[in-house]
Amino acid sequence: MAKTRLQDVFSGHDGEAFIRLNGSIVPAFKISKITAKLEAVVENRRFLNDPMEQAAQRGLKGSGDMTYYHTTPALIRAARDYKNGGEAPDISLQFYSDSKSSKLDRISVTLSGVILANVGFGALDDGSDNAQTIDTSFTFNDFDLA
Repeated sequence: MAKTRLQDVFSGHDGEAFIRLNGSIVPAFKISKITAKLEAVVENRRFLNDPMEQAAQRGLKGSGDMTYYHTTPALIRAARDYKNGGEAPDISLQFYSDSKSSKLDRISVTLSGVILANVGFGALDDGSDNAQTIDTSFTFNDFDLA
């Protein structure tokens, strides 16, 4: 097995993220940090007269956490439209890892059916010149790889 060089391993800065909102790619926010994962949906049962509990995987649950900058008017309007009886925003997130010096394969992940737990409308802070960030958890209904 060939030795893995550190410069060939993806870092947290190697990649980008995009959002699809209502069928078009729009600047809804800039992602600072994202973590997405699949969790097993497990059923556990201990049958009568059996001391050992058994487990069976029954499905998958997609979830994650994200920090993002600057909610744009497009996403705020989509939240308002939903509040006023419209359709829920159709959000997809796409991100990839790609090290410029890597001989490893690039992987692109697209999450669809994304529901954000928090949509930030903005914040004012006279004690900070730092960029404003919003933390949110999210769920997703499907994913694809490219």
